[in-house]
Amino acid sequence: MAFGISTIFKKKVSEEKVAELFVNIIFNAVDQGFGEVAELLNNDVNLVSKARIDPEDQDDFLL
Repeated sequence: MAFGISTIFKKKVSEEKVAELFVNIIFNAVDQGFGEVAELLNNDVNLVSKARIDPEDQDDFLL
């Protein structure tokens, strides 16, 4: 019975769809978390020089 259920839920996904999903997840993570990362770096007292990262300027980070 378990074999029948597992075959119902198996779904082949193309490499292109997986790559698209991966990229979208990365973009979403950067959009939601970059401000916090920038704040942590800007306030880190252990850095040799003070970081000046704009929390709204995440485009360069994506490259």
